[in-house]
Amino acid sequence: MKKLTIPLITIILLIVSGCTNTPIDSTSSQTDQPQLGQMASPVTRNYPEVSPLKDPNNILFKRATYFDLDKYDIKEEYRPIITAHVQYLVEHPKASIVITGHCDERGSRKYNQMLGLKRANAVKQLMISMGVSEKQIKVISLGKDKPNARGHSEVSWAENRRAVISYAGEKNTAEGFLFLNKESPY
Repeated sequence: MKKLTIPLITIILLIVSGCTNTPIDSTSSQTDQPQLGQMASPVTRNYPEVSPLKDPNNILFKRATYFDLDKYDIKEEYRPIITAHVQYLVEHPKASIVITGHCDERGSRKYNQMLGLKRANAVKQLMISMGVSEKQIKVISLGKDKPNARGHSEVSWAENRRAVISYAGEKNTAEGFLFLNKESPY
């Protein structure tokens, strides 16, 4: 048994000690490794950049311009929103939008279709006057067909008198339609 033990121990020692013929690099510095008491550099994570159009903290997230009863003139309070979208469209000439005009439930269907179109066109014309290419903008009127609020009060009606900007390829949940391939489904 002693005769078998010594060669077996020798073989195990050779395996454990490693049979590599790679020389140890004596020029490598041990300062490359963090030493006890030193902090390793923090791990940086690459999070996907949030589109300004989808960032609730960005003005571009706001899409609606609201109007008074039977009116289609743009109120001063909505000009900063429109200006921000103009800047985005000028900086992104391949981007395109649809502006949908809406009305409240009062008035005839024909009247509301025309008023919705006038509201959408008012936003479009302001954007064009500020430098957006006409090719980037389409307008449609939904009249009273897609209300934002379902009530029958002045508060609900005020929410429904609006023009809404939607970008190509983006699902606009407020309007419930999908705008793909730069063509409106309406």
